[in-house]
Amino acid sequence: MFCLQDGGDDARLVGTTRSFVLHYYLADDTMEVLEVMPSNAGREPYGKFLKRQKLPKRSADGYGVGIRPASDETLRKRRDDDRHYHWRDLRVGGECVVFGLRLTIRDCDEHTKAWYGDECGMTDADFPSMPAPAGPPPIPKRIVPPNSSGIGSEADSLNSVYRLVPKVPKKDVSFDEWLLNQGQVMRFTGKLVDGPGKPPVPENEKVRTFVVSFFLEDNSLAVFEPPVMNSGYPGGKYLERRPSRKSAGSNVFLRGRDCFVGAMLEIKGTWMRLNAADEATLSIMEARPKEFPGSDANAVVTSTADKLSRAGPAGANELSRLCAIEDAKLGGGGAMVLNRTSFLNVMCDLCAVDGCAGIVDAQRLITLWRAMPKVQFDLSQTRLPASVPREELAEDHVRIADLFEMLRVPFER
Repeated sequence: MFCLQDGGDDARLVGTTRSFVLHYYLADDTMEVLEVMPSNAGREPYGKFLKRQKLPKRSADGYGVGIRPASDETLRKRRDDDRHYHWRDLRVGGECVVFGLRLTIRDCDEHTKAWYGDECGMTDADFPSMPAPAGPPPIPKRIVPPNSSGIGSEADSLNSVYRLVPKVPKKDVSFDEWLLNQGQVMRFTGKLVDGPGKPPVPENEKVRTFVVSFFLEDNSLAVFEPPVMNSGYPGGKYLERRPSRKSAGSNVFLRGRDCFVGAMLEIKGTWMRLNAADEATLSIMEARPKEFPGSDANAVVTSTADKLSRAGPAGANELSRLCAIEDAKLGGGGAMVLNRTSFLNVMCDLCAVDGCAGIVDAQRLITLWRAMPKVQFDLSQTRLPASVPREELAEDHVRIADLFEMLRVPFER
């Protein structure tokens, strides 16, 4: 028979549940009780909870197995068979007391049911199914204390909670990923900006410039502020290198794909926008088009051309007008080229046309510029060569005709 214990007379065991198997031997009316010990139960395993013997019943004077030391009166009572459990006393739903534990018989095997049916004429109705016990209360979820000190990473602070002598936390990155990205760092410039859910940034802090470095080898982030004289800010480390969460209270940490030009990162409770990236960072992003779709030149060119085509003739006419305006700013026009600033002005103003809103974002603008062939500025093609500043000659330019061809717009000079 299969039994469960509900705590019995011992207040220390109230609320606990233990499983037992009860064997009754018809040959001599003896019983033995075996405990089903689960893994990690916290109790020492032993062979038998009650060795094979006649089990005395619990009487009004407290007599029973394990209740009190044996005395002459106890020995006399043990010789009285009426005071011991018999197979007639055992039934599903009944109880027996062993060592002060009240065991409830909840089920029995098919052989036992068949024997009771043959000897006593019992049927399945005499063996009702009992509902499963409620079980132990749920274990409350462990709350990880927040890292509010600002010193070290969250893993470092949490290690000091678990151990008196903290150990160096393990990196949450595979060896293959670390080996693939070893030494690769993505660097951006950043500015503090207003964002949802955060108080407005004071005007004197909006002019602060930061260098944001993301280390791909262990997915950690570091922010450095270049010192500026008489700015009122000392500069230096703004955020120690550490894994950073996407937002406060989130369980998701920043990854390389979350960092690109125009991205908004929540750092130290304030929104920071990434405004530019160095050449090495752009090369890393272009080498991983699946991870950084905004740096996939073919996909960005195709998407931009499709969006412009949906705007119809209005989009093509606006593109021609904007290019003519920017061309006139370079030596009075005629060179039919755009420098980087002119190119960005054209594409940003193009977003104001109906049907072209959001045609490109900051990262895709950079990708378009880098995808176009570069040419040198030709003074002989301008109307006013003397008005062109000397530093303009050192910049890279793109032909307006190449821009029209890339966006699949007919070009007329």
